[in-house]
Amino acid sequence: MSVPAAILSLFVFQNLFNAFSPYITLAINLVLALTLLALRHGRCTFRGHFVVLSAFAVLAWLFLVTVVRGDVELQVLLKYSRVAINITLFALIFGTQSVSATALVKAINFALAFHVLLVMLQVVLPDLTYATAPIFGFEREITILEEFTMRKLGASSSYDTASLFSVAALIFFYLQFSQGRGTRYFSLSVIAFIATLMSSRAGIALSMLIVVVIGFRALFKATLPWKVVAASGIGAIVVFAYVFISPLVLHSLGISQLQSEDVGMLYSIADYGTTGTLESLTNEHLRPLDRPFVDLLFGYGIDPNSVGRVTDIGYVKFIYHIGIVGLLIIVFTHLYMLVIVRKCSRRFAQHPDRALIARFSFLFIVIGLVFNYKSLELHSRGVGDLIFILFLCVASWCMSDRPPRRAATPAGALES
Repeated sequence: MSVPAAILSLFVFQNLFNAFSPYITLAINLVLALTLLALRHGRCTFRGHFVVLSAFAVLAWLFLVTVVRGDVELQVLLKYSRVAINITLFALIFGTQSVSATALVKAINFALAFHVLLVMLQVVLPDLTYATAPIFGFEREITILEEFTMRKLGASSSYDTASLFSVAALIFFYLQFSQGRGTRYFSLSVIAFIATLMSSRAGIALSMLIVVVIGFRALFKATLPWKVVAASGIGAIVVFAYVFISPLVLHSLGISQLQSEDVGMLYSIADYGTTGTLESLTNEHLRPLDRPFVDLLFGYGIDPNSVGRVTDIGYVKFIYHIGIVGLLIIVFTHLYMLVIVRKCSRRFAQHPDRALIARFSFLFIVIGLVFNYKSLELHSRGVGDLIFILFLCVASWCMSDRPPRRAATPAGALES
């Protein structure tokens, strides 16, 4: 018996977007886990022991920081408690009932397509953002939405996360197109690419890199007619980037500033008013780390922004929350998941949907590790939760595909 497709779609959607509240998500996960356990009379093949233990190791370290420091921000404590509980519930859900890879692909398609199409709707109907932003957890001043005329949140709580969702959609839809599932997935990947240009500079840079890599792979592997198409596509992207993206790149690097004549269909001066963003991410946003090494090793149990040490860098925030020790546990856990997913993907040659999920999981973890430098995405709601969901699904399929161990040969059997 598998988890019903409709319930799986709701499960993926809510864990990715946390509509209305992450605690609603937690309640849904708890109810689902308890229901599935009841249906199986408490029988559960618990998998993913390492990731569950690592989540509680991080939480235990935070408790130690709390005891030593004498205080901790409640929001930080709730964050890491919620993550540890959610990962445990994921392990119980996937250890109790099997998950159809086909149903999971449909669930991810639905969630990512919803985000991308919502970005497009917010472009056509700008006032829609005011209604959707609070639903998906946007907690900053409403004036920010008024200032950013072209940047769109989609179904996310921040512009960086919105961009990462769109990049994930671009990858997932294109992987399905590359499997020969039809041109509709190519069309969806094109729409997702456009959506990546509507949220953050990091997403723009990453999506442009991905599209160029896809173009060159097609150029080298395709037949001659398709090589011409690929070369034309790469040329069009270069021209597009030069005309529409290069002013923003130079602005971000601090080489030049956006002028009124640079305003185009993708952004305005108000959207990206700060110049020299790359320099800030390699200098100013690292200044909170100018503290004694022992303190950084141990952590503070607080968010750096709440004490005036402003940073956007996710890894710096981790260090303030749970110290270098906690950060290393999280990074090592994600590297461990990369290795396991890579190994498991080799076993799915006869299962296209499982192979698709495994490939996407690997790439999603990689871009999560990269994107976490720009904003806190790992081991968190949304992106972080989906990574663990994908990993635990892949791990459960991989375990079920293992051939049974041979029984030990009784002594003397060969002699007889």
